[in-house]
Amino acid sequence: FSLFGTYEIQAGPLRGLGFGGRIRHASSAPTATVLNAGTTPGYTLVDLTVFYRNIFDGVDLRIYVDNVGDVTYFPAATSTSGTGNFGPTRNAVLSLTANF
Repeated sequence: FSLFGTYEIQAGPLRGLGFGGRIRHASSAPTATVLNAGTTPGYTLVDLTVFYRNIFDGVDLRIYVDNVGDVTYFPAATSTSGTGNFGPTRNAVLSLTANF
């Protein structure tokens, strides 16, 4: 499952400042291979964001941090050898958007 929410201040000197988060959970699952009849373990990830709308006229600033806890997880094992790739580690993205 995935649960996401944000809040943005609507009035006062901090108008446009906001924050949000997302929780993603996946239960353990059987591997999708012929050679390996195991399971991949379940995992829970937390992602966060902080943003400021109209920090300047028409300019928005936002930072996203995915996998805040730097959880090591295995989304799926699908190759014929019974292996797969680990999910992405913690990462952050800073964006500046101009609306004109």
